[in-house]
Amino acid sequence: MDPNRERIRLAQMLRQHRTRSGYSQSQLGNILGVERSTYTYYETAKTIPVIFDLMRLADLYRLSLDDLLGFRHETTNYMYSPEDSIYQMRRQKDASKIREILLDLSPDERQLIAYFRSASEEERDQILSFLQKARRDERRRGPD
Repeated sequence: MDPNRERIRLAQMLRQHRTRSGYSQSQLGNILGVERSTYTYYETAKTIPVIFDLMRLADLYRLSLDDLLGFRHETTNYMYSPEDSIYQMRRQKDASKIREILLDLSPDERQLIAYFRSASEEERDQILSFLQKARRDERRRGPD
């Protein structure tokens, strides 16, 4: 197994999942707490993300780490090929729905969803509680 080849494949998979999901490199950098340039390095194979960042990305995309990295359970091949018709057929329907929904969202809305998806269960509860309280307070104040 050639480490450089695997590094390039990882970069390709990260780029592929990001573009399919409609996120920018800046948005993912914000989610991971890294500079946009650092995330760009992940997609250009200059650096490799730490496992915790890979886990957060898998959660964000609603994938297992195996799927994020393109690991095939049924073979010894480690990466999905972008040309793999079975992989594309399986993902095509979901990807087109996701793109359609994301086109209707503003960049801020996409960022909010990304933060929420990458948050822990406790953080999600805190976010929802905060928003619910803010809405209740707004209703109590009434129209200005």
